[in-house]
Amino acid sequence: TSTAIDTNAASGSGAGMYVARNVTVSLSSGSLSTNTAGIDGGGLYASDSVSVSLTSTAIDTNAASGSGAGMYLTNQITLALASCNVGDNVASLSGGGLYVMGPSSTASVTDCTVTSNRAVQGHGGGWVVLKDTQLTMAAGRTVSNNAGQDGGAIWLGSSACIVRNHTLSSNTAAGSGGGFYIANSTSSVLVEQSSTVANNRAANGGGGGAYLHRGTVSYTLRGSQMKNNSASEHGGAVYAQGSGTAVTVSSSTVDANTAVKAGGGLYAADGAVVKVNTNSEVTRNTADEDGGGMYLSGGSTSTVVSSSFKYNRATARGGGWYSTASVINATSAQVDSNTAGGSGGGCYMSNVNAGSSTLTMSGSGTSVKQNVAGENGGGIYVAQDVAVSLLSASINANNCTKRGGGM
Repeated sequence: TSTAIDTNAASGSGAGMYVARNVTVSLSSGSLSTNTAGIDGGGLYASDSVSVSLTSTAIDTNAASGSGAGMYLTNQITLALASCNVGDNVASLSGGGLYVMGPSSTASVTDCTVTSNRAVQGHGGGWVVLKDTQLTMAAGRTVSNNAGQDGGAIWLGSSACIVRNHTLSSNTAAGSGGGFYIANSTSSVLVEQSSTVANNRAANGGGGGAYLHRGTVSYTLRGSQMKNNSASEHGGAVYAQGSGTAVTVSSSTVDANTAVKAGGGLYAADGAVVKVNTNSEVTRNTADEDGGGMYLSGGSTSTVVSSSFKYNRATARGGGWYSTASVINATSAQVDSNTAGGSGGGCYMSNVNAGSSTLTMSGSGTSVKQNVAGENGGGIYVAQDVAVSLLSASINANNCTKRGGGM
């Protein structure tokens, strides 16, 4: 209690503290600051069935030549942080703020800030979470201004993360995944309870807010928002690639995200699955290539239920939706007031490489209206062996400069 563990150095790991094997560490109103480790764990290194409980403690300005500048924890760890600040830590490799690895580890974070940490040559500016670890963050604080190669805020591998009433903002990945980078085997992220993922950036890759690939990985946005995220490649808000990847947007908003290439809001490729439901809104997203609101390719599938895609813009094709060799099933959905510089103001459908390409729209309130295309298909553009079924859908007041104002 009220202990300062500061300005220590170790040529190995754990400059501030090194603990191992069935030890319990508790610290309240203290500090782990300005410690420097030659390997891992500048502030604290813990391994093998250790319990760490920190309350109202500053974990800041630590450095590690390896990983986990603030803390490095591995193998059956129980971590509890409450009202702590993890800030300005720098790791030469991964996990600028915290590095937590299993197997069978848990990290519970309540009312904490994780800000301005850096992973210089590795991943996870704020956090690295690996190998059967459960991370839960709650109670209205921020993960902000962190930076790493992939995963500006959080790099997650073979683990699970739940974010409740939290803000992830202004994090930067030099590569992909400005907010989250989710990969490897089975991994999942749930962002819920009025959380915000905003102003994150993938400087040289995809997924400004979240990047998913490799293995069975999922990202769920529930009762929350993603806004103003940006990617230098695909997926301004979310990038998902691979048949095991799944994105769900439920009772949420995906707004004003930008991609230099395709998928200003949502990008799915190579069999990824995207579900947008329960009065969700995908609005004002921009792609400099195709798919302002959503881009699908390579056998991907999207289900849109009781949700809307509005005011999105693609410089090329598909202002609202762009789909090639993929499937869209929409029920009680609105694709309105979107713009494409090329064809398909509302929706662009094609079938490259002889895949299966289907568009089905049905249900009360389904509409494609007031969309604008700079070339063909103001509302919907269909080409190359696409199956289209429109049941109880309203297609009206769309515009284009060439052929097919409605479709």
